[in-house]
Amino acid sequence: MSFPTIPDLDPEIGLDLDDAINLLLSSIAMEEFSLAHLLDAEQEKIRLALSLCGAGECGLNDVASVNKSVENTVKTIIKLQMLLQFKLENVEELMPCATTDSTTTTSTTTTTSTTCTCSTATACCSCCCLLGTGRGCAEDAAPSPGPVALHAFLFCGDLRRSSLRFTAEDPCGEWSLYAADGELWSVERRLSRRELRVSGEGAVRRGAQAPYRAAFELCVRAYGPNRFLFRLRLTPRADCAPAYDSGAVRVNPSVSDLRMHLG
Repeated sequence: MSFPTIPDLDPEIGLDLDDAINLLLSSIAMEEFSLAHLLDAEQEKIRLALSLCGAGECGLNDVASVNKSVENTVKTIIKLQMLLQFKLENVEELMPCATTDSTTTTSTTTTTSTTCTCSTATACCSCCCLLGTGRGCAEDAAPSPGPVALHAFLFCGDLRRSSLRFTAEDPCGEWSLYAADGELWSVERRLSRRELRVSGEGAVRRGAQAPYRAAFELCVRAYGPNRFLFRLRLTPRADCAPAYDSGAVRVNPSVSDLRMHLG
């Protein structure tokens, strides 16, 4: 018996964060619309039962049974309403926040930039995010060049549920940085330059050495569709711990799925 033939389907569906938010809000609205129709149907059920009882075509036991059925249905609708409320609150966390525009005018040029900065102390909704894995070669890295990988799950408006991991190959052992929860300090976006800057502090390990704490600065810049450059700098808290600078790393799109949204 041969294996079944599965066709190679490639729908090429492209959705950005704004499209996903709109679809989620539409799904909530459609579910609310359906629940409203259910409530109307239960109302008609009670009205019909009362009219039949008034005409002597059914007894009180029948009306009580109908009332119990309606009660169970309404309880179920209330539970669904609570789930929809939770869903709506989760979607609100992804909705773009208000931005601050500043315009500088000189005698020759006019420059407009938009920035949004979030921190663990002051949270807004996720106006920008960085998701996926970016792999490349740190040719100008200090102390030594080698392949690197950046793993990001970063939402500007919810840093407490974000995380960042970086690894780099080195003759003395692999470098690794991990930062999550309150270790991520701030995220800044620059729409005019398609740039995202992240700062924080995390645990760093180099080969068999003992882990140590270090502050980091990450800059990710988009220079085309799914084309990125990034640079990571590590500044150790202890004087004896080594520092690290990846230099400019060009993400290889063939082995990466890094995505950045600066909406």
